[in-house]
Amino acid sequence: MCNRRSKKPGNQPRPNGGILGLWRYVGGRVCPGRWLLAAEIVLIASVSVALDSYSDTGQEETAPGALAPEDALIVVSPEGFWFEFPEAEEKVPEAAEEEKARKEAEARARHEAEEKVPEAAEEEKARKEAEARARREAEEKARKEAEARARREAEEKARKMAEEEKAQKEAEATAQREAEEEARKEAEEKAGKQAGLTQTFSGIEMVWIPAGTFEMGSKLSAGDVEMVFGGDAGHFQDEHPRHSVRLTKGFWMSKYEVTNGQFEQFANATGYKTEAEREGSGRVWNGTDWEDRGGASWRHPGWDIDPNQSVALVSWNDARAYIDWLNSRGDGLFRLPTEAQWEYACRAGGIGLFCYGDEVSKLGEYARYRANALALGEAYPALVGTKKPNAWGLYDMHGNVSEWCQDWYDEGYYAYAPAANPQGPENGTYRSLRGGSWYSFPQFFRSASRTRGIPSYRYFVLGFRICRDE
Repeated sequence: MCNRRSKKPGNQPRPNGGILGLWRYVGGRVCPGRWLLAAEIVLIASVSVALDSYSDTGQEETAPGALAPEDALIVVSPEGFWFEFPEAEEKVPEAAEEEKARKEAEARARHEAEEKVPEAAEEEKARKEAEARARREAEEKARKEAEARARREAEEKARKMAEEEKAQKEAEATAQREAEEEARKEAEEKAGKQAGLTQTFSGIEMVWIPAGTFEMGSKLSAGDVEMVFGGDAGHFQDEHPRHSVRLTKGFWMSKYEVTNGQFEQFANATGYKTEAEREGSGRVWNGTDWEDRGGASWRHPGWDIDPNQSVALVSWNDARAYIDWLNSRGDGLFRLPTEAQWEYACRAGGIGLFCYGDEVSKLGEYARYRANALALGEAYPALVGTKKPNAWGLYDMHGNVSEWCQDWYDEGYYAYAPAANPQGPENGTYRSLRGGSWYSFPQFFRSASRTRGIPSYRYFVLGFRICRDE
């Protein structure tokens, strides 16, 4: 117990004011061992003062008790009093952990977001590249389509221009040909040289064939020829396509096929031996089949020859030898006719299947052929000039003997032959033959009919006629 005696309240000095003054006043009057009681007194007084103050003002002043939560501890000491929050202190580590967890979550989310940025950037980059590629492809496609369209338009324009130019050139060429033809006719009339005019050169009577234009080839398809005449359509394919041919120069053609008498004159003058004579055999008909007969030649073909008969069993090479002899005599330039010249001369300005027209029934009047030779047991050519001539005065253009031409043979030649003065292919295996013989069927007498033979062939149905340049 405190030995100090308490003084009367009235004798005590009042505190300086406020709680601290009260504390000093009370504390100075109590025993040191009873300071806790004094603190309680001061606390109670301070709380009371605070409550009174709040009640008097009506304002929400913060009283000491209101400053602390319900679980706050009031600590009183000689220096003063204060509040302690034990639970808050305990909650600080927990809040710190929560804050740490929050920050870690934020950092993780930020890290994940940062990781997604490159991925999203790559996706965006890929998308843009795909769009750019699609745009380039679309532009390239559009460019190519535009180029193709422009190219087609240019080609179409060029084609039309070419067609127009071709048509113009053809029209000009046609006009020029017509003018040339008219001028030629006028010149020939003035010179007295009209188609059919005859003149003799080196003992051979020849007919003038004027320059001109004609349609070369068959007007019937190969199938139609087979249907009308029989035979195999494949044999007549070489007569197509039918095409226009222009011969720009007139020429002379022998009125008859070369005769035994004319060929004999050459052989006697030169001592020439034909290939059949040199080889010792020739190809002949024995009545049922063809055979190589020993000793057969133009002199001994299998019948008694006549000087005015067409020479037979001579090869293309033999015909060339005869022409070389004629040329050596200085009476002009002789040669075999080209296929174009032969057909032009045979048609004589006509367009029929034969030199005279289309009627097969009239063939016997113009030709010696199977029906009026072999069928009658006369397996040999007739004397020249015994049948009717064509419109230009040429005899035996159909039948008697097949005639060698100058050209090499090509069954597809008509597809690429020039329009003016065709000379035939540059080379080949066979030479062309025209006209048919006493052994042939009617389809081979048509003006367009073509056959062929190796230059050394010597059949007793083969002969020739010649041409001479002006």
